[in-house]
Amino acid sequence: NGLVPLPGLVSQDSVKAILAYLKDKELRTPSGRTLRLQDVTPDIATADYPLQTVLSCPGILELINSEPVLGLAGTYLGCRPTLSSIGLRWSFPSNSDACDVQRFHRDPDDWRFVKLFVYLTNVDHDSGPHVYVRGSHRRARGIRARAYTLGKIEAQYGRASVTPVIGKTGTAFMADTGGIHMGIPPRNRRRLLLAAQY
Repeated sequence: NGLVPLPGLVSQDSVKAILAYLKDKELRTPSGRTLRLQDVTPDIATADYPLQTVLSCPGILELINSEPVLGLAGTYLGCRPTLSSIGLRWSFPSNSDACDVQRFHRDPDDWRFVKLFVYLTNVDHDSGPHVYVRGSHRRARGIRARAYTLGKIEAQYGRASVTPVIGKTGTAFMADTGGIHMGIPPRNRRRLLLAAQY
């Protein structure tokens, strides 16, 4: 259906080590502003850690290159997987408009790809869950570079196909993000997400 959970992939000790390392590291907003987590203001919806910070973070390279992840990615893609992107992004409760990834969309990154996602904070319905439209990865992707409305999605795929992923720190899953998905803007608690694309 385009989405698969990976229970037990990430230990709580690994999450604690990642969060401890990131505690004093700089973030960058989409506009290029540099700041630290404690300096985030209500007008900021998202911020990312620079690539070098992500690559230096303890346990990240081992996780994204682990046998369960590479094995699943390789089986799904039908070839040896190649890492094509990696990132750590905060999403914040904000008074600004939702950004592109916070609206239903398809990723136009490549002909075929799959992504690993790991929650590094607890995620419930109010703290920005990833939402995936199961089965939408099977449809033609020719119109992928636009936003979709919930009404159109429910009419085409059914209400039951719209699947929010809720979970505690360490929740991991893989998804074909050529399918329709979004990150709901957090309402009351910030979310930290690791994403790696193969």
